[in-house]
Amino acid sequence: MKKYLALFIMVLFISAIPVFNWASADEKEQPLDYTHTVMVEVGTATWCPYCHYTNLVMHGIYSSGNYDFEYAEMVTDKNSVAYQRMNQDYNQHYYPTSFFDGGYEILVGGYQNWAPYTSRLNSSGARTVPDIYASMNVLWLGNAQINVDIDIQNNDTTQYDGHIRAFVVEITSRWNDYYGDPYHHGFLGFAFDQDITIPAGSTFSASTIWDGASAGYPDIVMSNIQVILVVYNATAHLKYSDPPDNTYPFYAYYVDETVAAYPTADNTPPQISNVQANPSIQDMYGYVNITAEVTDNSGVDVAKARVWYPDGTIVNATMTNIAGTDIYYYNTTYSLPGNYVFNIWARDVNGNVNNSCCPSYFYINDILPPEITSVNAMPSIQDFGGYVNITAEVTDNVGLNVVKVNISLPDGSCMNETMTNIAGTDIYYYNTTYTMGGTYTFYIYGEDLNGNHNISLPSTFEILGLQYTFYLLEGWNLITLPVENDYTASSLLADIPGCNIILRWNASVGDFDLYAPGVPNDFAIEDGHGYLVAVDNDTTFFIEGNIIESVSVPLSIGWNMLGWFRSMPTNASSLLNSIPGCTIVLKWNASVGDFDLYVPNSPNNFNVQQGDGFLVAVNQESIWHG
Repeated sequence: MKKYLALFIMVLFISAIPVFNWASADEKEQPLDYTHTVMVEVGTATWCPYCHYTNLVMHGIYSSGNYDFEYAEMVTDKNSVAYQRMNQDYNQHYYPTSFFDGGYEILVGGYQNWAPYTSRLNSSGARTVPDIYASMNVLWLGNAQINVDIDIQNNDTTQYDGHIRAFVVEITSRWNDYYGDPYHHGFLGFAFDQDITIPAGSTFSASTIWDGASAGYPDIVMSNIQVILVVYNATAHLKYSDPPDNTYPFYAYYVDETVAAYPTADNTPPQISNVQANPSIQDMYGYVNITAEVTDNSGVDVAKARVWYPDGTIVNATMTNIAGTDIYYYNTTYSLPGNYVFNIWARDVNGNVNNSCCPSYFYINDILPPEITSVNAMPSIQDFGGYVNITAEVTDNVGLNVVKVNISLPDGSCMNETMTNIAGTDIYYYNTTYTMGGTYTFYIYGEDLNGNHNISLPSTFEILGLQYTFYLLEGWNLITLPVENDYTASSLLADIPGCNIILRWNASVGDFDLYAPGVPNDFAIEDGHGYLVAVDNDTTFFIEGNIIESVSVPLSIGWNMLGWFRSMPTNASSLLNSIPGCTIVLKWNASVGDFDLYVPNSPNNFNVQQGDGFLVAVNQESIWHG
């Protein structure tokens, strides 16, 4: 029902637009020298008949090249971001309405002649503006993604405060106006939309990637895209979007600089560095791990190691990326002794290729290494903090010098440990605990008395991460996350059932930072910090991850909100005595909805468990390590 009512209102709305004098298109005001490039935002819709004329005339003026301006057709019934911009920022009433330089000039209605538009272009272009210079580079990354780099230089002697928007527009729009003609410069989304502050004589620089697919336009093509960077002054001017009636007010922020750019193709090949073979001298059947760092501005498609064997055989092996890094590796064994030559070849997602600068080498010795069998990790799946016993049977025809286990941890780091022999047997073992959840890869290294050595095939075992469950009561709860995490306030709120507010203490201002749905004040959830979370009802929240070994939390004079992450409980007196200058310890008691307080010699020496947050008052600055 609301849909049809809205359509009926639109019909009334169109009929309410004043009748305009459609003058000849030949009546064109002559262009003037402008102080800056003018920006025009046209509030338009496909259901609006008069919008057709603004579409045609603006395109004609722009195509003439005689007027220094850029523009975007904000098709509000097709793009929700355009609708929000025109209705919330400009309080647009009539369709079409053209806003020149952020509302410095306003033109209501659609005209067939140029003069109403060019007169406002000339008026806006003659406006005195601060000495701001902007430049922009737009790189097409493929897959509907563009990289936008901007620089804005403040050449004035005073600080510049403003707001930037980077309009991504389709040169020939996917949407047609009321009479079936395509829009031009149809708005798709903002690559930048943020406040800026530039000190006198300084430059603001920023870079971002705008993803057309995420914005709902996966089919955009490079040749049909333009990006318009607009710098708006922070000074507000009361204006009306419906002159001369002046019943729909808004605050206008005038444009001081505009620059446009078209995407260019990526012709930059991948960069290859840090090419290594480890070890560079290896026994027969031992592993050689070829690694390289491969980077590219648009993305690496494939990296290969090309290996020339001593007998002339060439192997092109696809390398594996270590997740979350730029490192690629090819780790395998070689049975043919002699000198091996290799280089790295890489191709990016746009087809650009490159080779490492020069050949690299490793050597395979012709020797008989120790024999390694029966490699095991028991248990292969272990709880957090439990023992895993790595064993192997290692024999040699002469005698063994050392047996080691090389363990690759889930975070990419490695440990290389000497194994212990069980007397009277060929069994070696390494038995220890692990404090990092995830998959561990390991191999056994054996070296005989003559320096001949061998390694086993890789094996794995799994360590389950620390598992922790919060039992939250309705209302406020003061908690800390006792495992390493990458939460922000918004993602943590989304994961806690019924959570509606998250607070962190901001010691620098002596007040809480608040996050709630719809509030843009998102912040990171940090190790060792306490957070107040509000939930609608009693609930539980489960988290799993690696334990936090230590923290370094700066304490400011006054109140600080911390979190106890260690598995061993503590109490209020221990905390107070261990923190320099601490005078008060508070712990939130969710069952009564108030704080438990501890001061020196107080009998209320409450316990603090893993996962509890607490407040401390200090009279001197220090660093808290937990």
